[in-house]
Amino acid sequence: MSYSQYLKEISQYERIEKLHDIERSSLFKIMNAYQPGSYLKLRRYHESYNKDELNAIKRLQELNLIKIQDKQKSFLGRKIFYVLTSSGLFYIFSNILNYPPQMLTRYQHDIILKTLLFQYFEVETIEGSTARFYSVITQYLQECCRLQQNITISLS
Repeated sequence: MSYSQYLKEISQYERIEKLHDIERSSLFKIMNAYQPGSYLKLRRYHESYNKDELNAIKRLQELNLIKIQDKQKSFLGRKIFYVLTSSGLFYIFSNILNYPPQMLTRYQHDIILKTLLFQYFEVETIEGSTARFYSVITQYLQECCRLQQNITISLS
């Protein structure tokens, strides 16, 4: 386990006071974009974005909450798939109480989840968790991230 890498990622996180509604909505779309168990298993959810949402996505990228995962060209046009960054996960765990359980396994290789969760639990345990256990996990992740923010603020 690389705690130095975890601390490096956390130190790059800049506290965000508040996202505008359109930015939160766009973040939720990206957060929920993965559709496991689809009929092809490789199919990814694609959402069309209007001009306001594109501006919101640009701001989310500037805040380092999301990044481009993939660009694809098709006969219908260009598709861009976005994913959360470590800072985006940290923001979500600190500020959002409801997120899909699949998000935890989708981002299982991110240093934040590897450090805080997956060094204690197997992926199958998280995938098969009950609603009550999942609630405890979300509270635990929120508390870890809030404590880390307070420590980082007091050290600066």
